[in-house]
Amino acid sequence: MSHVAKGEFTVSIQPLSFEGVDTESRLGRMSIDKQMTGDLIATTTGQMLTAMGETAGSSGIRGRRTRHRYAA
Repeated sequence: MSHVAKGEFTVSIQPLSFEGVDTESRLGRMSIDKQMTGDLIATTTGQMLTAMGETAGSSGIRGRRTRHRYAA
């Protein structure tokens, strides 16, 4: 059995403060909010943490969704 939902989604990414961390630390935090429309109506929220390395081009990211809301 196969199911396919069609539609669109929009993503909003905004910088957030990173409490308790020195501004020179090269750490960052962003909010990620998605809205889905079409066959599936949903919203999700989450955060992304970033770290820049000393070497040019080196970095790391970690994303986490924190909340989902679906409409029937």
